[in-house]
Amino acid sequence: MIQLSTREVEKIAAHVFNVPDADKLALRARLENLRKKGCPRGLATGRGKVAKFDFEQLADVTIALALIDAGLSPDYAVSAVEDTDGVVRECFGFLAHHHVSLDELRVAVDEGEWPVGRTATAWCCMHRLLSTPRDLGVRVATWIASDCIGDQQPTDLPFSAVRIDVGVLFVRLVKAMSHVAGFDVVELAERLLAEAG
Repeated sequence: MIQLSTREVEKIAAHVFNVPDADKLALRARLENLRKKGCPRGLATGRGKVAKFDFEQLADVTIALALIDAGLSPDYAVSAVEDTDGVVRECFGFLAHHHVSLDELRVAVDEGEWPVGRTATAWCCMHRLLSTPRDLGVRVATWIASDCIGDQQPTDLPFSAVRIDVGVLFVRLVKAMSHVAGFDVVELAERLLAEAG
């Protein structure tokens, strides 16, 4: 099982989002703010206990950062991540079923893009007009998972949905984890895809 420290998660997020050195303290503050708001869920911390992130928690934090980058407030981003209902995990499962060869995987990680024409997408449909982030009676977000072959997208997709290419997210996370924590990039990608499949 992958266990990443808070500092490793900061460095990984900086790589994934190409954060310049001058902005890394702001990223650290943003990540701390997300943690205080409960993202990711299940992060074991406490008196004298160092936080350790698994891959799913790292993915949740990255999704929240992507939503913030798309213009959502941190409160809405955290609420949206809480409402995913396993959609991101489902998208990773789609990637695992694409049967990408080792050579294709190596090229994908080097280029930071999932192989052309095959990806998985998580669409986040926000309901900000209907709710506030702390309104427990109304969902803040609805998610749609899409296994994309070519340019297809779900037909029932609202026009205002935020699109997250989970294939790109996956390869960028794997590449950053390899760089920061010293994992072999292809072995890590294979292992994570096997766990997702």
